[in-house]
Amino acid sequence: MDEHKVIELGFRAEALLNSQTFNAIATMLGDGYLNNIAASKPHERQVREDNYHLHRALNDIVSQLAACVAAKNEIAEKLAQKEHEDNE
Repeated sequence: MDEHKVIELGFRAEALLNSQTFNAIATMLGDGYLNNIAASKPHERQVREDNYHLHRALNDIVSQLAACVAAKNEIAEKLAQKEHEDNE
């Protein structure tokens, strides 16, 4: 992916991470998964495993969004540094 696409994706990811709606839904889902694990009966192993994997997937999505923001920031910093060096 070229740098401009990474930067654009990073801005979009940042907007999602800063969205109250996204964060409220992510929190609601995460809490629901954990509550399902806690409320499961001892013999409901599959319920616990399924909710564990859903919780992990949700965390992976948030982590990937954060990685996109970090990549955007790194490229933006590199471009700003190059522009500064070119102006000297």
